[in-house]
This record gives sequence, structure tokens and C-alpha cells, in this order.
Amino acid sequence: MELFFYGFFGIIIFALGLKAYQDYKYYRGSFYTVLYSGFVEYYLRLRQRKDMSQSDWLKQEIGEHRIVFNSYLDQNGVPVHNFVTVFHNKGVHMFSVIQSKGQITGKDKDKHWIIHRDSKTYRIPASSELLRQHVDYVKKQTGLSQIEGVLMFTDETDFSKMKTEWSTAKYSELLNVLKNGTGSMTTMEIEACFKKCTENVNKQKKGEIK
Repeated sequence: MELFFYGFFGIIIFALGLKAYQDYKYYRGSFYTVLYSGFVEYYLRLRQRKDMSQSDWLKQEIGEHRIVFNSYLDQNGVPVHNFVTVFHNKGVHMFSVIQSKGQITGKDKDKHWIIHRDSKTYRIPASSELLRQHVDYVKKQTGLSQIEGVLMFTDETDFSKMKTEWSTAKYSELLNVLKNGTGSMTTMEIEACFKKCTENVNKQKKGEIK
């Protein structure tokens, strides 16, 4: 009986460890590394609290805030582009998260941008128009008149040759971007806008929006 007891809990611990390892591989190098205080907070919010809308680190640095995650899906339901919107006391920042590494070139009106990496070139969907569409969408949902859109690149990306009217930044510059916001929101306004965005997402999941 004792052997069975230890074996049972050994399996549980192994399964939890495997899941944590898989989550860490996804977390490592992602935009989550600059949104949260570390992997432990990310993991607890993801698996235990099931609430990624706040960050202990951001609360310490910028005060009250709310985070909304959105993705554009292809016809097979696979995410092709990710957005992270932060409502905070200096306004609203919407980050178009571009995870490709290398040297990136392109213009706002292009349908595709070019990634140069390891003597090879790759095409990725251009983000400028998608960012504009999503900014307009969130403005409509919340009634906000000002949202600061930012093209957000990994620290390993060279985007110096990009030609865009959007603000650009690297992952590690997130905090500076937020602190330099030009807007203003009260805690009540932050919560109200967050509620409008998340209510709409929940309706979409339930199929209530047509």
C-alpha cells in the first residue's frame, strides 16, 4: 500500500513537472518575460489563478493596470498575430507583438515584411494594418478616443530599416514605453474598459456575437 501511495504521488509530481517544463519553454524568450516578475508568477497566474490580466511587477512599477490578450486566427484557428493591450494610469498601450528574430524590413502599406536571418529570407504578414484594425476595434468597444499603438520586437531583432509611422520598441523597453504614456486613466476607467473588452471576448466564445 505504501509503495502504491508513493508511486501515485510520484506520477502526479512528474506530470506537474512536465507541464511546468513545457510552459517554461513557451515562456522563455516570449513577451511574457517582460510582462511578469518571472516564470513563477507567470506559471501561477496561468495554471492556478487562471488570470493573466494583472502583473505583480507592473503593479509595482506603474500602479493599477489591466492586461488584455487578443490574437488574430487563420482559417484553421491557428494564431497568426498577437496583441497585448495594457490599460493603466498613463493611458492605453496596444502592443503588436512580433516574435520573429533577425533583421526585418518593410513599410506600413506592405502586405508582407521580410526577415533576414542566417543568410536566408522569410516572409511574415505585415503588422501595421492589423494593428490599425485592432486599435479601431478596441476604440469601438471601449469608447476611447486615444490608444497608443506600438510595434513590439524581440531584443534580437534589428528593425532600424523599417519604414513605419507606428512607434517601435524592443521587449526590454516595455516599462519605458508605459511610463512615457501621454494619456490618463483613473482606476475606475481602467476597470470599465477592461470589463468591456473581456465581456466581448466571452460573448464571442459563447457565440452570442454575430
